[in-house]
Amino acid sequence: MFIEIEDKIINILREKVKEVPSENITIGGRVNSKPSITVSNTTFKIRKISLDDEEGNEIIEVFNGDGANKIFKLKEKPMGIIIVESPKGRVMNEIDDYNVNYNEGLIVFRNPPLKGRKNIIIRYISSKKRLVVVKLKLKAKYNINIVAQSREQMDSLTEAVIKSLTESEDEFERIGAILKPVKGEYIAENQINLTYLAEIELKVEKSIPPIEKIIVSEKHGV
Repeated sequence: MFIEIEDKIINILREKVKEVPSENITIGGRVNSKPSITVSNTTFKIRKISLDDEEGNEIIEVFNGDGANKIFKLKEKPMGIIIVESPKGRVMNEIDDYNVNYNEGLIVFRNPPLKGRKNIIIRYISSKKRLVVVKLKLKAKYNINIVAQSREQMDSLTEAVIKSLTESEDEFERIGAILKPVKGEYIAENQINLTYLAEIELKVEKSIPPIEKIIVSEKHGV
């Protein structure tokens, strides 16, 4: 995650800042020769931004009617029925035309569907793949340290670094990140530090098993 952002910064600078030898553009540490650019991740913060409850997959199953069978078993236990058609195009009503046994995954018709190939269509939401999705936002601070041989070169390199990263915003977006400049400060003679903030969102999915049975007990006082 952070390595991908760091690699992207380094590759962009090596490609576009021609005044600095590529071997002098590195992640962390110090480079003895000048000019040089080093990139380091100093801190990062994590914040939960949302908690979503995603429904299971929508499934379509097709059955053949034989004029006698009234019970049809679904591949997965349904959380909800979207539509039942028999034959195709004729929408049936729950309770009036059929009942659903959610625990067993059964559709029970009041009257046997007519005989025909693929003339029973059932669309439903599966309870098997229900998910809780936690979305996190990570903010990481990056220092880009520029060391030059002269004040003029330092100014030129600083401008080149800022322009290169600004022009490459779409490359960071392709890896799901946003890179923003925060500040710049002189830290020594012919040396400047640029601070950038990288933001990236993560999605964590957790499966929730379907509720098989709910038992309500009543406790009476003695």
